[in-house]
Amino acid sequence: LGREILGKAESVERITAQVLRDYQKQAYVGANIVISASGRLDEQAFVADCRRLFGGLPSGEKAADVENGCYTRVCTLAEKDIEQNHLCIGFRSYPMFDEHRFAVSILSALTGGTMSSRLFRSIREQGGLAYNVSSYLSPYLRTGLFCIYTALAPTSEADCLARIRKELDRIKEEGFTQAEVARAKEQLASGMILDLESSSSHMKMRAKREIYGMGETDADEIIRRIEQVTGEQVREAARAIFRYEDMSISVVGHTKDEAFYRSFFS
Repeated sequence: LGREILGKAESVERITAQVLRDYQKQAYVGANIVISASGRLDEQAFVADCRRLFGGLPSGEKAADVENGCYTRVCTLAEKDIEQNHLCIGFRSYPMFDEHRFAVSILSALTGGTMSSRLFRSIREQGGLAYNVSSYLSPYLRTGLFCIYTALAPTSEADCLARIRKELDRIKEEGFTQAEVARAKEQLASGMILDLESSSSHMKMRAKREIYGMGETDADEIIRRIEQVTGEQVREAARAIFRYEDMSISVVGHTKDEAFYRSFFS
């Protein structure tokens, strides 16, 4: 997961037309293809078209599963002459189909996912330290990340980091109010419903279910899982994820040393 998608200059230079043809023959085979469709269509005609267009492909072999992702605690500091520092704090989180995924989604929404979240209120509205502060999830098949991002003036870093630490500690110790959790549930459910008004979203959800053999099959099931999450489950997720000894840091701009950034979470 940490590798550059584009590769390196020497690896790209080694690619020839024959390498591409060999890869196409190995990868683009029946065993690796899932066709998903949603919308107003004639199922029988659609299946017939798929058989006509793809039926001649060799069945081949299904691609082997990738190796498990391995989270490694790191600190990356990149000096760059820009006006604001871009700072990201990362924690090990849960995979995309883990049973905790809905609690973690609510945790992210309440931590920094909306304009009413804890970090947004503390850092932007109360402190005036940054225009942009947010939290987001990057779940993968066997691992995941919970990230907090902000862009701010280098002179505001110390105050901002202290506020982040204070809010994360408060979340772990006190959790969220019933009203906050209820609001986050409503936001997640309504956003999901709006998203699934798109036929392409239905298609992607069913394709993912078919590819991985896991996940929900319809909107009602997702809403039910969201509604089942309790405030205590959200707090338990925070305690499991916000482990400062495993925290990773990435900063681009006029950076200080690693000891400075880690000192706020020691």
